Amino acid sequence: MIGFEDILRGVLAPAAVAAVVFACVRWCASRVPAERAGALAWAASVVCGYAAGHWALEAAGPGLQEAVAKSFRPHQARDWLPLAVLAFAFIDVVPLDGKKRVGTWLGRAAVCGALAWRMLSLHRDYPTSELVRAGLSETPWSWTGIAVACAVLIAIGLCLWQMMASSRSRPHAWILAGLAAAAAGGAGATLALSGSLFYAQLLGALAATLGGTGVAMLATRTAGGPGSAAGPILAGFCGLLLMAVLFTDDAMGIASATVLLTALTLGTTALPAKIPTRAAESVRAVVCLALIGAVVGIAASRFAASIEPVQPTEEAAPNPYSQYQG
Repeated sequence: MIGFEDILRGVLAPAAVAAVVFACVRWCASRVPAERAGALAWAASVVCGYAAGHWALEAAGPGLQEAVAKSFRPHQARDWLPLAVLAFAFIDVVPLDGKKRVGTWLGRAAVCGALAWRMLSLHRDYPTSELVRAGLSETPWSWTGIAVACAVLIAIGLCLWQMMASSRSRPHAWILAGLAAAAAGGAGATLALSGSLFYAQLLGALAATLGGTGVAMLATRTAGGPGSAAGPILAGFCGLLLMAVLFTDDAMGIASATVLLTALTLGTTALPAKIPTRAAESVRAVVCLALIGAVVGIAASRFAASIEPVQPTEEAAPNPYSQYQG
């Protein structure tokens, strides 16, 4: 069960850290052009907010120092997420591109490929895993299959990254931040209903980070939006979905992950300029929330079906001779 301490660690802490970091970076970058300042504030806020939530949740057992240290000597798949979010943010913030943006595309492909390979390499069916070497894996992967999977994940990552980055300077960006937070929260709710509580909490931390950043953006009237931090948002969201697909027992199916990714992309991508803004934003929000609600609803129905009603036990009939004294 998720208690108040979990909410404090996984929701309140990342939201507060994200909002404070956003406000501080925005103040420090007051002399920087508005769009650039918004991009810096978004990237720093998402990285720091998610890291705060991730480490706070990990610190529930071993302590904060050990939780932070795990990210610098990663062992489990989730230990790589804070560094992945930072690496993706680096590609968004540091100008690697020239006129043809070759450097940016190569950087994006490199970090997407590294994250995809690292997650796949930790699976029990990876060709060099201990189970495969011992002959205990029923369906070991081939190197060709891994190469194809990495290529597909890189292509998906590049497409989603570019689509989200196109909404950097959209008006009413706080709506996009809310929809991105709703997508992460819906993914977390789906995993919680499916029994994968820790991944659900990490997605909740990401949702809280996006919510805190959106509130700070609205309060400071900063230009930009989730597209300014498309890289770190995708690293956290896609990384956690991929881990849920790979390392949980059917807690997150590929179909559900695809629908949630569609909802995130739809909620954070710039719409064509010819479409009326108000009507388009309304339709976007309804469709995005409907997709999220459908996935969560299916998970809730499965959870309800898995709970077997307790059958009342029949009381034994009283013995008429129990009080007989002969």
